[in-house]
Amino acid sequence: MTAEAEALALRAGMRCYLLPARSRRLEAPPAPRPLPGAPPGLLGLAMVERRGAMVWALTPFPSAWVVVERDGGAVICGGDAVAEPTPDAVPLDLPDVAPLPMPAPVPLAIPPLPAAVPLAAPRSRDHYLLTHGTGSVSVPLAALEGMGSLRPGMDPAAPPGLPGAFGIHEVAGRRVLVLDPAWCTGGRLGTGMASGLVALLRIDGRLLAMPIGRAAPGMEGPVLEERLRETPDGRALLDAAPHALPAAAPEAGREVARLLLCEAGGTRFAVAAAEIATVLAPLRPAPAPAPVPSLRGVVSHRGEVLPVHDLDPRLAAPLAAAALAQAPLLRLALARPVVVPVERVLGLRALPAALIEAVADDALVSGLAPLDGMGIRICRASALPA
Repeated sequence: MTAEAEALALRAGMRCYLLPARSRRLEAPPAPRPLPGAPPGLLGLAMVERRGAMVWALTPFPSAWVVVERDGGAVICGGDAVAEPTPDAVPLDLPDVAPLPMPAPVPLAIPPLPAAVPLAAPRSRDHYLLTHGTGSVSVPLAALEGMGSLRPGMDPAAPPGLPGAFGIHEVAGRRVLVLDPAWCTGGRLGTGMASGLVALLRIDGRLLAMPIGRAAPGMEGPVLEERLRETPDGRALLDAAPHALPAAAPEAGREVARLLLCEAGGTRFAVAAAEIATVLAPLRPAPAPAPVPSLRGVVSHRGEVLPVHDLDPRLAAPLAAAALAQAPLLRLALARPVVVPVERVLGLRALPAALIEAVADDALVSGLAPLDGMGIRICRASALPA
């Protein structure tokens, strides 16, 4: 029989805080890097157990530290002493950290393919090509909010009764109008909406989503914005889409880091967007020709056969076969083609590069970034495959 985990509390001044399950003592005090504009009590961002974590002080001069596990990551809290819970202990409730202002999107730097592989067509660095079936459309990078997913059986919250849309749904916590990809690409309108990967779009202050099979830098297809703005059906769709919050204005002269935020093994991590060649919708890998450790099979993309490798075990355990078939795939921008699965693609994020804490002497993690109120590891694409 497994022994129950020890219940812990953190004393801070005259109060005793009951800690969530899986909390544990931290013997060595953290060395946080301060964050500009942080609320009172937030000391900054630190590395703990190969993960980034926000560091909170519940007293002016903490002498005892604990690691508290939360959804998507961990935080470090400091107080006067770690003790057993008392009858007057209250649950620990840390404030949510407001997200940093999001600068306007910047062009992705796409590494060139090896000289031996000819490019099929020139690619634009400020547009993304969204593909569904045999049709494609191009959208400016500035209009691409990120990626999300539609769950099986989702019903529209408010069908607009318009050709070219499936209805208004909640995707990644936001209400969006889901477009029929056939309308976007000029094909025959669909009769139903399938679950899977969608691109989240902000066009003329409205939030929309388009189901996709893959997304990659390029502008070989028709421009979706023009179809929405210049046709009667398109203007009606824009009018029916939910309003988006105003985007933050860019700060002149400030270098911006652009990251793709993902989740694997219940923990979030990020990869530099320039190190991701393509995000692919879930595909069931075909068996590999020869058994290789960590190789889960192969998938086909644009006429190429790509190996699918598990993520590095420091990030997540290998996915079960059923979960692998439902996992979005990241094609990494490496000299050797390779694809890795993740549990979720949470979208693109941008933040001032000065806020990233560089991590030295770590083959997997290149830095820590304060994103969505947590300390997120930035992983090197070259180290993601197991």
